Amino acid sequence: LKTVIGSFDPNDKQVTPEGLGATGDVLHNTRFDYRIRFQNTGTASAINIFVMDTIDSELDLNTFVMHRASHNYDLVINGNILTWRFFNINLPDSTNDERGSHGFVKFAINAKPTLRLTDKIENKAYIYFDFNVPVITNTVGSTVGFETSIKEPGKKLALTASPNPTKDVIMV
Repeated sequence: LKTVIGSFDPNDKQVTPEGLGATGDVLHNTRFDYRIRFQNTGTASAINIFVMDTIDSELDLNTFVMHRASHNYDLVINGNILTWRFFNINLPDSTNDERGSHGFVKFAINAKPTLRLTDKIENKAYIYFDFNVPVITNTVGSTVGFETSIKEPGKKLALTASPNPTKDVIMV
């Protein structure tokens, strides 16, 4: 849970799991759940909204799963660019209908199995309200910070964990 202090942009991107530590350390085979939120803070209803997300090359687009969205949409996948098109959404502005001025998309995607220790995954989205310049979300990021393997030399089991040494938490 994050506490927001000061100004707040209601258009953002979030990822779960966030990972551990300052660099968001995750296992190399992590499945990421993303949520992109948008809000019309303009002065009139937004007729059409486009949410564009360039998928990081370290993510496996073949594992993409669309969970849900706040409104009806068309999804266009062009290479590694996902575009949710909300035609005729007529999203009210926050001054006239604060509750109705929000929208979102939720999806999941796996990291590629070929990731190595310290590989980074970063992602942000661009939100277009009608013909306005895009609102760019925050960048969410993770770093492959853990690798585990169990080896069986003879009848004994050996566990290898990294990073080693560690100060915080080792996940097994």
